[in-house]
This record gives sequence, structure tokens and C-alpha cells, in this order.
Amino acid sequence: MNPLRFLSVSALALMIVACGEPQEPDLSPYAGQSDAATQTDSDLAEEAGEDASEAETDDDEVELRPTDQKARELCNAVEGDFAERLDPGTAFAARGGDGRVFVGWNYDGAVEQHVVFTPDVDVDARLPFDLAVGDFQRWNMERDAPNRDLTGADRRRDGGLCVLQTERDAIDPLISAWRTLAPQLEDASE
Repeated sequence: MNPLRFLSVSALALMIVACGEPQEPDLSPYAGQSDAATQTDSDLAEEAGEDASEAETDDDEVELRPTDQKARELCNAVEGDFAERLDPGTAFAARGGDGRVFVGWNYDGAVEQHVVFTPDVDVDARLPFDLAVGDFQRWNMERDAPNRDLTGADRRRDGGLCVLQTERDAIDPLISAWRTLAPQLEDASE
């Protein structure tokens, strides 16, 4: 066999192997699961022609923690007056894929909500606020966190994350960061 033909056949064989099905399916994290097991309720609802929000409230779904249910409710209400839905002593933050950050609280007798389009904010003013929102959203979010039940979370299909917190240690820094950012936003708008 001619060396050029041997190289061509070898390259073709490698391409076929590389583009083919995996040879060892046991290495997949989804090994042993059907395709339906890896789809979310929302994906299944869309395939069936249902509204995704109807699938999320289906009684057959996995039981959510009460705080996760509340986070989902608030996440669906961010375009309106979501702070009115907060229980006393709680705070909420949502970060969407469009650059908007929603924060609100019902805390120490004050009910407030604010929306910040962060790309419009000067980076020196935005960075401490973004870090505080990130810390707020990560609080108790480890799977084995002892206080995980005190934090609610809902991940949106657009990549947004909505988090409800009930602990003072998580809420105080968020409110403080907003109080620091608010005057800078007012100065920028004048």
C-alpha cells in the first residue's frame, strides 16, 4: 500500500471514530438514564405544547422547599411590585441576562425595591454593588449548607438567578451596598 493512501485511510478512520457515538457510555454522568430523565419539566411541557409555567406548578414535580417556592414566585413577579410579596425580615435579589439587577426587602419595617441596569453604572460604583449581590446570592447555596432551608433560589431559563434570603447576615450587606450605590445613581442622573 502506498504511504499516501495509508495516511489518507488512517485520517478518514480517525475522523469516523471521532465523530461517531462514544464507545464507553458508562463514562457519561447520565449513564443509565433515558433521555426523558435528563429533560426538565419545562422542556417536557414545551414539547407537549403546554405553557412552561404550568409545568412548574405541576403536582407531580419534586417537592420544593418553601423558600425555593417563594423565590420562584418572586422571580415571576420582578416586573411588578415584588417587594410587596416579601415576608417581613426577608430580602430578594435577581440578576437577569439583560444586565438588570432587582433588589428588594421587607426589613425592619421598610419595604423597598429597586432595579438597576448595571451596564449604565460607572464601574467604580457598580463593582461593590455587584459583589454584594453576588455574595447575597451565594449565601447558604452550597448543597450541604446547614442553613440551606433559610435560602430560596430559582434559576431562570434565560440564565437569571433569583434568590430569597431570610438571614440578617446575608441581608444587611445587600442593603448597605444599595445605600452606598443609590446616591451615586442620583448624581449620575442629574
